[in-house]
Amino acid sequence: MSNTTCTAFKSMLLKGQVVVLSDTFKLILMQEGFVYVPTTHITYSTVSAVELPTAYGYTVGGVALTGAAITTSLTLGWAKLAWTDVQWSISGGTVNTAGAFIYDDTVATGDGDDYSDVLVAYIDPGGTVTAVSGSLISVNDIYVTLT
Repeated sequence: MSNTTCTAFKSMLLKGQVVVLSDTFKLILMQEGFVYVPTTHITYSTVSAVELPTAYGYTVGGVALTGAAITTSLTLGWAKLAWTDVQWSISGGTVNTAGAFIYDDTVATGDGDDYSDVLVAYIDPGGTVTAVSGSLISVNDIYVTLT
């Protein structure tokens, strides 16, 4: 599994438009076959058409992330923003997902920000994740690293 930090998020963070410990961040799951394109996928609205539909325990718009924490390695030269792991209980069918996005649900162009609902990071599981009724989809190690 790999995490890719989105460039527009980095820019907004540097401009002070994103406040990582107080903004509302959400995690959404993508439909099977989705491929992340960094130059096209910038905001939630640019990926919402290929988000998983509401069904079998998943709800469009995703789930709010909790437990935001920042850690830093001065020796290795990075800072990391991480959240608590997320799980969906699957019931009544099968769910296939190609990955997940973290997005900032607080920022808005109407407030003077560069983008509304900017994508923060794409979590690529390295293939399709399938969960059947009675099982869980778990997203662990939810984080953004700035190097």
